[in-house]
Amino acid sequence: MESTNDNEWFSPRLFHFDPNRSIEEEISFSTGSHIGAKHDKSKIAECMVDLWNLNLNESLLESTLSQLHSLCTSERNLLLIRLAGAIPVLLRVLSEFYGNSDQPTKNQQLSFSILASLAVNVSNRDEIRRKGGANYLFELLTIKKYFSPIEFLTFCKELSKNKKVAAHIRKEKLITNIIPYISEDDDISMVGLDAIYINLINEPTNQSLIFHDGGLDLMLRCLHKKNKQLRRRALRTIGLVLSNYSPAQKVIRSQQTTIELIVKTLSKKDESLVEAAASALCSAVENDAENQLLFYKAGSWKPLIRLLCVNNDTLRGYAASGVRSLVIGNEILQDDSRENGLVIPLLLDNLKSAGNDVKIHSAAALLELARRNIKNQKAIFEQDVVHPVVAALSIESETLQYLAGGIIWSLSKKSSNRKKAFIDAGAVEKLTILSRSSNEQLRQGSEWALQALKEKSFLGLFDK
Repeated sequence: MESTNDNEWFSPRLFHFDPNRSIEEEISFSTGSHIGAKHDKSKIAECMVDLWNLNLNESLLESTLSQLHSLCTSERNLLLIRLAGAIPVLLRVLSEFYGNSDQPTKNQQLSFSILASLAVNVSNRDEIRRKGGANYLFELLTIKKYFSPIEFLTFCKELSKNKKVAAHIRKEKLITNIIPYISEDDDISMVGLDAIYINLINEPTNQSLIFHDGGLDLMLRCLHKKNKQLRRRALRTIGLVLSNYSPAQKVIRSQQTTIELIVKTLSKKDESLVEAAASALCSAVENDAENQLLFYKAGSWKPLIRLLCVNNDTLRGYAASGVRSLVIGNEILQDDSRENGLVIPLLLDNLKSAGNDVKIHSAAALLELARRNIKNQKAIFEQDVVHPVVAALSIESETLQYLAGGIIWSLSKKSSNRKKAFIDAGAVEKLTILSRSSNEQLRQGSEWALQALKEKSFLGLFDK
């Protein structure tokens, strides 16, 4: 999956304005001489002197904005432009566009283009939002009076990383006005998909709006395009639309070619494309027995098994998550995962040696395989599962600790030999400590696992 983390590499000082210093000195004082070339600082300072001149005619304003736009080529310059006070001025120029039916002027287009570039930086977009820039975005989404589609969608994508902005877009159902862009050319479609993806992450309830407005159909068409980056963006966004949303899962069920395409993509060399395909598969099959069988028949086991062996923790995590999603509540696939002789040993290998994320997904898959399947419980126990599972109880991850407790519960509840093996390995002491956790789910899960080790037969939390 592609990252949406807003953390930036810099930590800017506050901009302390001193009227006795020149604009260029102000910028240098606030940012430090190591940020950006002095030549660019001088140009930005000159632009700001002109922009603060309220009597600047349209021609000179266009020239100044064009020069400032040309300086939006590096992250350092984006920081300098904000610190120089450009955002309020740009919003003022842009505000003159609203409330009338005319097309934006060249200067308004340039202002919007600069703001779209600035919004890529987390500090910049926060200032744009605080100064009222989000209201312009909502207006654009409402009246469909757009500037450059790519710049508009970039502006929308970046500002939507703020949960309040995304919540407003969801409340007013504005996401539906982004959907048509998915049918445009590849470059526009990709940014449109990014904007929808960000809004889905912050507001998952957008699923129904996107689905009922034809968004899923447009995304599925993108899977047949030649552009790999477009297909990747479509796959990861499809995954969010499908996630625990049965109407969308039902659509996938009726499209055999789409299922085959997703499965085929799991074997591609492009790792980011494979990650997106695995994400889409997980969402398509989870808690959907029909889709589980369709993806199984399309050959999904083979690439997932291969991915469990690759030297990439992220891909192994997706593969383990795919196994889990395929076998949840599906006895046929649970039996096949045992009979093929590969899935269970590979999951256990990842539980023993991989990073925490892979351990979590592998433990979750093992729990689903063992939950109600007696033969799988026996097969997993025979693969030397006791020590890595007990060791997982001490790893600083409450999710992994909870899942490890679930595995102990599932393997011990009906076998005195397995109970003894876990007790001898020190499970009781560790579970006792976890049963005092402030995390309610972990505390309760540990209590159920402890009782399973002490009683003949026990059903509880993990059986739900």
